[in-house]
Order: sequence, then structure tokens, then C-alpha cells
Amino acid sequence: MINNSARIAVIGSILGSVQHIFYRSLDKQYPARDPLTISKKLFIDQTLCTPLIIAVFIYGLGFLENKTLDKINKEFKDKCAMIFLVDCAVFVPTQYINFKFLDPKYRLLFTNMVSIIIHTIFSNQWKNKITITIKVELYRQLQQKI
Repeated sequence: MINNSARIAVIGSILGSVQHIFYRSLDKQYPARDPLTISKKLFIDQTLCTPLIIAVFIYGLGFLENKTLDKINKEFKDKCAMIFLVDCAVFVPTQYINFKFLDPKYRLLFTNMVSIIIHTIFSNQWKNKITITIKVELYRQLQQKI
């Protein structure tokens, strides 16, 4: 079985290709940098590209870890919403900067630099089985004891 870094590299290669095509198409369709156009790009990015990226990330890692489809489906159901919320918190501002200030030829490089950080965080959370829900529940239990 391949190690975690190699799995992330494989998933990153797949996602990089998808994002390259997606952002080139998005820039051709919406070349302007005004607030309305940036808002459209952000909306399209978060409603079309992000769910695809999350699915490829979770299912891809699951298959590379030799997990069953049932187990991957459960992990997708358990983690998808949290990953989407974190993605929105990180990538909406990231993509705003990207769409507003960066030349399209640097768009994917900038996004991938941020993605490396985020995928490392997600990967470590995935590997260590620590979720926000568990942390909140532990905090509540501690509060009840105090």
C-alpha cells in the first residue's frame, strides 16, 4: 500500500488537471474582473468545482487506501459538509484574490499552493480520525463536568 504523501500526490495530480481545465473555461466565459463577474465566478466555483473536488478527494483517498465503497460512502456522508464549509471559508477569499488580482496564467499555481496546505490538513484529519464534531462533543462533556 502506498504511503499518505503518495496518495495525496496522486489525488493532487488528478485535481490539478480538473482545475486547470475548469479555470481556463471559467476565464474564457467570464474574462472581466469587476465585482459582479467575480461573484459569478465564485458562485460557479463553489457550486460546481468544489463538490467535484471534494468527491474526488474523499473517494480517491478511500480507493487508494483499499476501503470498501460502503465505508467510503459513509466517510463521504460524515465529512463532506465539514470539508465544504472549510473549503468555503478558505477558498472564497483565496479565489476572490485570485480572480481579482492575478493573471490567469498564475491562477492554478496560486490555488494549488493553498490546496497543498488544505489537503495536508484534511489528510491529517482523515488519518488521525479527529473531527470537529468530536472536538465539540469533548468540549461539551468537559463543560458539564466543571
